[in-house]
Amino acid sequence: MPAFVSKFTVPMRRFLGHHIFSSLTRRILFLNLAGLAVLVTGILYLNTFRDGLIDARVESLMTQGEIIAGAIAASATVETDSISIDPEKLLE
Repeated sequence: MPAFVSKFTVPMRRFLGHHIFSSLTRRILFLNLAGLAVLVTGILYLNTFRDGLIDARVESLMTQGEIIAGAIAASATVETDSISIDPEKLLE
């Protein structure tokens, strides 16, 4: 290693290694990074939880649609050219 390179690198290493991060700075950085990690983990967890809720809602709506379609089909009567539905029969 040339002398002029080591002349600048040794003091720079000492400065960066010992003086740039004090104990308080390290604590603040650690707590901020820990908080960020908790936030990101929570967001990822809630995103998957939300997907599960959406799937359950879709399944519930499909079941309700099938029930309503069955009730309408059971109470419908075929007349000459059209299908008529009696709303009073739906409530039975």
